Amino acid sequence: MVLPYLRNRLSTQSTRALLCLGQWSKIGLVKDDNLHKVTYGELELDGENDVELPEGWDKIALHT
Repeated sequence: MVLPYLRNRLSTQSTRALLCLGQWSKIGLVKDDNLHKVTYGELELDGENDVELPEGWDKIALHT
């Protein structure tokens, strides 16, 4: 849990990243097991699970 009012000295970017990570975890984009492994340095990437993403996959389109 991120409690910004406690002066945790996290940067704005870090706070936002943690909030995004929490939401991604809730909707299944990030697996909790992988978060645990990354946090404790246990995750080993073998390259077999790499996914080739199409050009522009991260583009955000705003419709006003």
